Amino acid sequence: MNSSSIPRVSFDNNDLYAAQHVNCQTFDTDRIHELNIGNSELSVISVNIRSIRRNFPILESFLFTHSFNYDIICITETWLSEKEDIFNLPGYNKYCVYRHSHGGAS
Repeated sequence: MNSSSIPRVSFDNNDLYAAQHVNCQTFDTDRIHELNIGNSELSVISVNIRSIRRNFPILESFLFTHSFNYDIICITETWLSEKEDIFNLPGYNKYCVYRHSHGGAS
């Protein structure tokens, strides 16, 4: 991709103000209990599951144990194909992008 095909993004003063006032915190699983999120805040959790077939019960247990309903749950490295679309989390809509080949990227 050359630089002329990269879309240009422009921001106005409202966008810059909002970007400066985002409260983003990162917690690992040992510190997740420290979360103190109000009802008006967006909550997102990102999980690199490294095989959803093997680790889905662990994810379900984690979500149930912490009894917090995240607004968005991002799950990466599921290692699933479209024909294996069998995992669902109650109360969430699922949007998937499947890999059609194996291999990594950085």
